[in-house]
Amino acid sequence: MGDFFNPDNAFSKVMTKIVDVVWLSILFVISSIPIFTIGASMCGLYYSVNKSVRHNRGYVSSEFWHGFKSNFKVATPIWLLSLLGYLIMAVDLYLTNHMMTGSAHSVLTIVFIVIIVFLISWNLYTFPYISRFENTRKESMNNAGRIAIAELPWTVLILVLWVASVFVCYIFTPAIFFIPALFTYIENHILERRFLKYMSEEDIEAEKERNQESFN
Repeated sequence: MGDFFNPDNAFSKVMTKIVDVVWLSILFVISSIPIFTIGASMCGLYYSVNKSVRHNRGYVSSEFWHGFKSNFKVATPIWLLSLLGYLIMAVDLYLTNHMMTGSAHSVLTIVFIVIIVFLISWNLYTFPYISRFENTRKESMNNAGRIAIAELPWTVLILVLWVASVFVCYIFTPAIFFIPALFTYIENHILERRFLKYMSEEDIEAEKERNQESFN
């Protein structure tokens, strides 16, 4: 019985991560309600998942808000720019579907969908990148885009996982209280390996030391 309640046993660790995933998803949903804060919320979510859930450093709530606040100024303008892009594409698709027919309708629909897919893919890299590295806004946007293109097969996988996550939340609304952090947890495993390829040896060693200390 003593082992069952031992916080270091496998069951307790799994349950702790499940609770963390649910709680972080709730924090993400709440902090995203104003809409314009979604970019910072995605940064906070990725930051806390990477630091607290995966590497057991700090507390999920405090790390979420640290990631949210510290990246707010960089992430928010990028998110608003992305949101504008989504709105423009949505209007274009609406007008195309209601005002055009034939080959022009088909071609423009495909073009707009491709642009939307690119924007989503870029966002799926941009906000995790911002939460992990200190760069200017322009550098973050450019570097995230370059990595997304260079790692295209992984980008496609992440995009498919994101679409599946959105679909699950669409058909089962309560899923929004665990899917955001669960998706980010999976995404983190993929992106961290991709990011390592673009980090200096010094940064990689420093990261390994920080993560090793958390397990000692």
